[in-house]
Amino acid sequence: MSSLLSYLPAAARARLRVLDTFTEHEGAPAPDDAAPSGAAPGGGVSLQTPLQPEPRAACDRCVMVPVHPDRDPGAPWAFDDGLRCCTHHPAVPNFLVGRTLMRGGPGVERVRARLATPASVSAWGIRAPPDRPADTHTLELRFGRDPDLLCPFWTGGALACGIWPERTASCRTWFCKHERGFDGAQRWWRLGDLLSALERALGRFCVDVGAAPESDATTDQWLDWYRWCAARVDEFDHADAERLDLSSCEAPRQRLVALRVRPRSMPAVLVPAISALHEHAGGVLIAGYSSYDAVLAPRAIFAFLALLDGTCPWREALARTTRERPDPRAAAPGLAHLDEALIRELYRIGALEPASQT
Repeated sequence: MSSLLSYLPAAARARLRVLDTFTEHEGAPAPDDAAPSGAAPGGGVSLQTPLQPEPRAACDRCVMVPVHPDRDPGAPWAFDDGLRCCTHHPAVPNFLVGRTLMRGGPGVERVRARLATPASVSAWGIRAPPDRPADTHTLELRFGRDPDLLCPFWTGGALACGIWPERTASCRTWFCKHERGFDGAQRWWRLGDLLSALERALGRFCVDVGAAPESDATTDQWLDWYRWCAARVDEFDHADAERLDLSSCEAPRQRLVALRVRPRSMPAVLVPAISALHEHAGGVLIAGYSSYDAVLAPRAIFAFLALLDGTCPWREALARTTRERPDPRAAAPGLAHLDEALIRELYRIGALEPASQT
C-alpha cells in the first residue's frame, strides 16, 4: 500500500496504526493476523483488510463511456467521454496544492485558473465552491454527464488529471466498479474517509504553525503560501505528529477497524435490495450498491425475486423459477443464464442481501 499512502507523511500515518496493516493483494498476511479483532502489539489498532485491485476501473480505457456514439454500455448510467468520473471537485489541502506547484506541468495553470475564482479558496486549501450541488441523488444523476460539474484541475485527454500525483483521497479511493462489489466498495470508502480526515488535519496543522496570508491575498501570495505548506509537510516528523490534532479521524478510524472481517458468506435466505432498474438489450440492468456496477439479467429474474419473501431459500426459488420459465436466451442470446452464478453476482453488488438485515 506504499504507493497509495506514501503521499501522506509516514509520521502522521504512524499515529493511525490501522493504515499500516492494509495488504495490497488478497491472501497476503497482516502483521498481526493472530491478534484479537481490533488489537495490535503495543496497544494500537490493527486489522486485516486486503484491498482488491480494481482492474475494470481504468482511467485510460474507461468502461463507463461508449466506445462508439451508437453504443451505449449502460444507459442511463453511461459517462460522457469528455468528462468521465472527473465531475467531482476535490477538497485539496494546502500542502497538496503546493506540491502541484513545485512539480510543475499543466497542473500549475489549472491551479492558477482556479485561484482566479476565489470562492472557497483559503489558507487551508481549495474546496468546492458553495454552488456545487450537495444532494447525493442529484449528483448521481449528473455525475459523469454534466459539463458544469467538470473538475477545475481537468486537463483533457486519456489521462486528464492535472494534479494526478497529488490527487486527494476522494479520487485515490473512488472506483466505478469493484471486483468484490459492495464489500470491496465499503473497504475503499472507509479508507477514503480516513485518509480525507488525515488530509484535513495536515492542512489545519500548516495553518496553525505557519504565517498564512489574509483571505484577500493575491494569487502570488496564495501560491507562495501553498508552496511553503508543501515544504513544511515534507519535513513533517514524529514531533510534529504528536502535535497533530486527530480528533476528527477517530470516527472514520473506528468504521475502518469494524471491517476487520473475512468476506461475508452468502446465506441461504436472501431478499431483494435493488436500488435501480433499467431495460437493456432484451433484459434488465439491476443495480445494488451503485448504478455504475450494474448486472444484466434476463426478465425471468422478476419471477425469481418475487419468491424471495424472507423465508424461501434462494436455491429453492431458483429451482422453481427455472422449472417454470423457458430459457430467456432463446429470445436474447446475449443474456446471462438465470443460474447460481447470476444470483451470486447480484449478491456481490448488493442487489440481494441477507434476510436478517431487513
